[in-house]
Amino acid sequence: MLDSGLVQACAECENLEGGSCCGRGLEDHYDGYLLLINLLLGANLPAERWDPRSCYFLGPKGCVLSARHVLCVNYLCKKATDRIDSKALAHLRELEGVQLEALFLLHERVKKVVKELEDWSDEPDPGSARPEKPPQGSGVL
Repeated sequence: MLDSGLVQACAECENLEGGSCCGRGLEDHYDGYLLLINLLLGANLPAERWDPRSCYFLGPKGCVLSARHVLCVNYLCKKATDRIDSKALAHLRELEGVQLEALFLLHERVKKVVKELEDWSDEPDPGSARPEKPPQGSGVL
């Protein structure tokens, strides 16, 4: 992305023109599973919004998330796409597809593991000793 000029184009737009792509409210599209994935990937979720007009996850150097919502991955404004070489843009679009497929599979697996853990923790029988670990196959991502 750095070589394509996209990062520079987006930074200039945000800093010089007030931006708009990463606007306030975009964070509402993120669910708990996607935020959990980001925490597992080492992202530091902000304690407060950096810019009152922007997405909660936009920091001074761009998005603080490693795993982003499909809207954030796919969207490129016309101004940005006009500045990027067509071959570089095609390569970026190909990488978007790879990223989104991997994220979808990871998201579904995390949902399944969380559901299994919730089911395990909701088992009735308060008088018996609970096993030390969930049933086999439940705790591995």
